[in-house]
Amino acid sequence: MYKKHIILFILLISILSSTTIISYAEEKEKYPDVSPNNWYYEYVTELSDLGFINGYPDGLFHPEKTITNGEYFTLLFRVLNIDLEMYKKETDTHWASAATRKADYLDLSMQIKDTNDYINSAIDRKHAIKTTLKAIGLNDILRIAQIEQNQQVSILPLIEAGAVYLVLIGILTMIFKRIENKYSYYR
Repeated sequence: MYKKHIILFILLISILSSTTIISYAEEKEKYPDVSPNNWYYEYVTELSDLGFINGYPDGLFHPEKTITNGEYFTLLFRVLNIDLEMYKKETDTHWASAATRKADYLDLSMQIKDTNDYINSAIDRKHAIKTTLKAIGLNDILRIAQIEQNQQVSILPLIEAGAVYLVLIGILTMIFKRIENKYSYYR
């Protein structure tokens, strides 16, 4: 469980640095475009060693590319060890269709569209962070507060849950902003 949270953190760091971290190739290869001098080398190597990423068909990692919706959801489900087999269809025209279908089923996305245009479009940071928080269960805080509110007939539990949620979001936002500023690819 602890490892999954670390990997989700690595995922968020990668998203914030605008690097592509998922791939199309099925076999692991060393990435000639990721040198040991790159700040993300350790993350790419670890994620590759764990089997979460594989590189593109040309054997490269392409750190200059941004992560797409399909890549993000595929990686998220790999990290969370969620099986996508039952979401695959014979008519799928994209390798990430099952992942976006699963994200739609779990209500992890704001506007899932099972189309290649959506799957291939870049995911924005806000969407990725909200989706990740929802996937790891932070939305459960609000649900628990709503149940508590119904039992107590008071809005105090909702206020407490809202405060906890805002503090967590604020802390994560500050951390990611510092990381993005420190490791900006476009400096």
